[in-house]
Amino acid sequence: MASGTSAPPPPASLPRIVAASLIGTTIEWYDNSFDRG
Repeated sequence: MASGTSAPPPPASLPRIVAASLIGTTIEWYDNSFDRG
């Protein structure tokens, strides 16, 4: 984590966090499906 604070992120950044995890999951799923052939 880049931030040194232990407080949860403000609600304004929640959509960005959700989008980031969705993108990460999609990339991982893409990688795995391509690895299979």
